[in-house]
Amino acid sequence: MKHLRITYAIVCLIGLTYACQGNTKFHHYQPVEQTGWHSIDTLTFHLPSKMDSGEYDMQIGIRHTEKYAYQDIWLEMTCTCDSTMFAKDTLHLYLATKNGEWSGRGIGGLIQSIHAQAKPLPLQPTEQGYIIRITHLMNDSTLQGIHDIGVQLSLRH
Repeated sequence: MKHLRITYAIVCLIGLTYACQGNTKFHHYQPVEQTGWHSIDTLTFHLPSKMDSGEYDMQIGIRHTEKYAYQDIWLEMTCTCDSTMFAKDTLHLYLATKNGEWSGRGIGGLIQSIHAQAKPLPLQPTEQGYIIRITHLMNDSTLQGIHDIGVQLSLRH
């Protein structure tokens, strides 16, 4: 009987997890080189060509360690379709408070923070699909401590 209750609880948790993500159409993380994130390194996210048309809420996820030396990070994000520039934005994200405490949560030395973007990303169906590229704009040419950068797109209702 106890085994049945535990199984039921796990099934409910999995169901709730998927129910909350119903409008998420893309969610992927790209790893950063272990030697550091060089200013010339671009992280590339290929969106599916069958994305629904509409406005998408975007979240940028950052996974880092305590080796990251800064309170914030500046990123450049471009979204293209073919060779045509579609959108370009500069993002200023805070990873720590003014007191130096990390804003995100994590375990095992890896801290994750999620940053919702104010501007929606409008997408229309295309056979070629869209590509999102992210580079860092920090003065330090090689950032230590950044582990992964992620992009999540959720269709607005």
